[in-house]
Amino acid sequence: MSNSDKWFGALIGNAVTTAGWLQDMENIVSIVCCIAGFLITLITCVVVPLWKKIAKAKEDGKITPDELQEITDTLKDGIDKIKKDK
Repeated sequence: MSNSDKWFGALIGNAVTTAGWLQDMENIVSIVCCIAGFLITLITCVVVPLWKKIAKAKEDGKITPDELQEITDTLKDGIDKIKKDK
């Protein structure tokens, strides 16, 4: 087997290995993007509105039952938005 044949075989082997590695990287990036998208949706639809309502309710030092109901409704609305986007 000549030296050029060995180099050609090594090049083909490396190309196949790299293609497999790139496929794995694509899958990893896809999973990371899905998780990031879910976290962004969760934060924007649930956490931020809920945090704003709680901060507003705690301005006077106590949370009334009406404010607690409003916070609960905000949480339910955020969860419904996430379910509707599916």
